[in-house]
Amino acid sequence: MSTRRGITTGLVLAAVLAGPGLAADDPATYLTENEGRKVLKEPLTVREGQVGIAGLTGTVWTVEPSGEWKYSRFRRNRDGSEHLTPIRGGTLSAAELEDLAKSLARREFSTLPEKAGREVKVNPHNVTIKFGKKAATLEGLPPRRGGSVAEHVRKSAPQNEAADSGVWNRFAHILEAVESRCRAPEKTP
Repeated sequence: MSTRRGITTGLVLAAVLAGPGLAADDPATYLTENEGRKVLKEPLTVREGQVGIAGLTGTVWTVEPSGEWKYSRFRRNRDGSEHLTPIRGGTLSAAELEDLAKSLARREFSTLPEKAGREVKVNPHNVTIKFGKKAATLEGLPPRRGGSVAEHVRKSAPQNEAADSGVWNRFAHILEAVESRCRAPEKTP
């Protein structure tokens, strides 16, 4: 192998290894300390919504800085207000909050584009992840018929997803981190 080919191969390998999802943010971007306990710096929300005959409906996970979380269904009313129906909730431990921050950092949430995917004009189905003022929306998902949101995003990713900086995969990993930690028995009426 020539020296030039070896250097080129090395540079390509270095670029691949330094690509999105591997360089990672610093978890401290998402964490702070409050009374000796690690907490999130800002609330984290994951919102999956679809427009249909009933208007905009979907689900939302909300993780407060303290670790208290809620999973609710929502429906946007004609006047623009939202009706939330709580489904379940709980509290994440300090270790779980730290793991969640590491997931956000590892997938470089801070560098996700404001909008990604493909715009759909009829019955759009989107997922938005928001941490503080930073929001990233993945558009153009087909309707989901059960299963996790993360798995649905993975299955819906376009074939040329690698050319899209792995955005769909990064969304899926963050969604999985939230879904897997925010599980509890459903509330009984």
